[in-house]
Amino acid sequence: MDKLVFYSGFIFIFLGMVFPVFFKVKDEMKTRLFAVFTIIGLCCFLTVSGKVLMTGEPLNFAIKVQPPVFFLNFSIDALSAVFIFVISAVSILTSIYSIGYLKPYCGQDKHLASHLFFFGILIISMITVTVSANYMMFLVSWELMSLSSFLLVIFENEKEETISAGINYLITMHISLIFLIIGFFILSVFSKSMNFWDFEKVFKNPELKKYSIAAFAFLFTGFGIKAGVFPFHSWLPKAHPAAPSHISAIMSGVMIKTGIYGILRVISFIEVPSKLFAASILALALITALISVLYALSQTDIKKMLAYSSVENIGIILIGVGFGTIGLSYKNSLIAALGFSGALMHLINHSVFKTLLFFGAGTVYQKFHSKNMELLGGLVKFAPYTAALFLIGCLGISGIPAFSGFAGEFVIYLSMIKSVSLHSKFGLIISVLSIAGLALIGAICLFCFIKLYSIVFLGNIRNKKIEESLRKNQNMDPDLSMIIPMFVLSALIILSGLFPNYLIHFISNCVNLLIRSNNSESSLNFNYIIYMASLISYSSLIFITVFIIIILIRRLLLKNRKVVYFKTWDCGYQSGNNRMQYTGSSFIRPFWNIIKMFVKIDYYRITPEGTYPKSLDFKIEVKDFIEEYIIIPLSETVKKILNLFAWMQSGNAQSYILYGIVFIIIILISIMI
Repeated sequence: MDKLVFYSGFIFIFLGMVFPVFFKVKDEMKTRLFAVFTIIGLCCFLTVSGKVLMTGEPLNFAIKVQPPVFFLNFSIDALSAVFIFVISAVSILTSIYSIGYLKPYCGQDKHLASHLFFFGILIISMITVTVSANYMMFLVSWELMSLSSFLLVIFENEKEETISAGINYLITMHISLIFLIIGFFILSVFSKSMNFWDFEKVFKNPELKKYSIAAFAFLFTGFGIKAGVFPFHSWLPKAHPAAPSHISAIMSGVMIKTGIYGILRVISFIEVPSKLFAASILALALITALISVLYALSQTDIKKMLAYSSVENIGIILIGVGFGTIGLSYKNSLIAALGFSGALMHLINHSVFKTLLFFGAGTVYQKFHSKNMELLGGLVKFAPYTAALFLIGCLGISGIPAFSGFAGEFVIYLSMIKSVSLHSKFGLIISVLSIAGLALIGAICLFCFIKLYSIVFLGNIRNKKIEESLRKNQNMDPDLSMIIPMFVLSALIILSGLFPNYLIHFISNCVNLLIRSNNSESSLNFNYIIYMASLISYSSLIFITVFIIIILIRRLLLKNRKVVYFKTWDCGYQSGNNRMQYTGSSFIRPFWNIIKMFVKIDYYRITPEGTYPKSLDFKIEVKDFIEEYIIIPLSETVKKILNLFAWMQSGNAQSYILYGIVFIIIILISIMI
């Protein structure tokens, strides 16, 4: 029965993909049909993955086909089930949101049918990546995921920057694929199998240690590129601003997490990782989170800032993974359980609040036609529902108590604190440094989203054209199809923050799979984690109750009184205007000296013209130093090398036929030899 439900999921999503392509209906109906069939299919996946998570019993099955297609075998264990559940839940909300977001594009010859088709391919490929039981099927699914997401990123292909971002993304993903092919090939050769479960033999064999280390290095690099781990992160700030917001949401919310899935899957093959191995993951995670949050702080494009924030949160997730592996290396199941639990909690919570934030950014772009926060401001007056829901997302991602981001980070902090008690100088040093590092990252992240929300939604509008258009239409909140998914995500952020113990129960079987603990150890570990999570619940509920009581008492005391606010004398100042408020750049000015150490900042001053100029423009452009000093010079070198062979592209069909014949002859000779 479970197999039937699982296959039904693929069938319904496939129907949602093909109906808009082959049936001539209005564009709005195409998006609705896609959403309906996709939701039904994803509910099938939710059912199967939910059952595996609750029981802990894996589900294995295969589709018998004739050679050469002999690798369609599936396996859903607790680790796969967590990712299937998250992918399905986020994809359901994204498909609903896309109905409203794509409405302005309907009837504009934007090939919505093909866009929806590749959207379906992306969802299916992400699911198959997590259920693949051998590396051939995994790599095919991985490539489909990359190609479909590339075609979704370049939806607005009339823009040159969109095409450039898409090509950059496609090249980066194929570099990732090369690393994965090499890593899996090494494991396959020495295990004499393509199945994932046989790779464990390579990691257990001490005689093959150098090969297993090489394989892990290649695989971690390949998965790290997809996840955006530093220094392989530069594709995210390009692709996310270029893509439609519902695609940015699903890419940031779940697609980059497939890289984390791959890293966790490989770690599950290693029984006892070395301390150096664990420290390397932790160091890379801290660097990724710290540098990316500084990049996020310096951005003025909303979606670019959210993209860098995604890299930061990948770093936080890997900090949890790092402490999970430290627990495994010291054979301390509690630290391992805390580390992996915190990582998975933050992974799930990030999928929720980052999806909400990209939905909010999409709403702002659709209604106000700008992603530049320097041109926005005061939007809370015109889109109150969007502003309120976006605020909840900002509180969640900032790690404020009573919201979801706090719970996962709290459990990661617990793993750090417990690592102090390992009676090891190594454990003490990395714990203290990690606590300090994560605290600094959290503080900068809070400042970052205070900047984003205050500049975009508070104050006065900074652009006269936007202000004039808003005066004509006061209510700029989006359609229900866009608001409802945002409302659901906001509710999940609050519920997960208030009741994190239910989330811990949800991931417990997955954590047990990663740490390989027995039933008695598992019970003790999760009793402690749930007890600590319960303290979060009680503290948050008490705080909210006290806050509500204070508000009610205030309302009762002021019920029959008229409150008059007097403005004190302040040197003749009466009211502000849009030129007197903070810009995004001026808001973070005190941090410039810190940021300059990690980013390249170019200053542009537009010289005023005339005797009495009306304005003086000053622009700051922040550049990624990895891209500026490594990627761009490297790509220029590659171009120069390829230009040496430009003579081969003569434009003559006969020359191309000759090249083909020569290639075939060389292949035949090599086979005969």
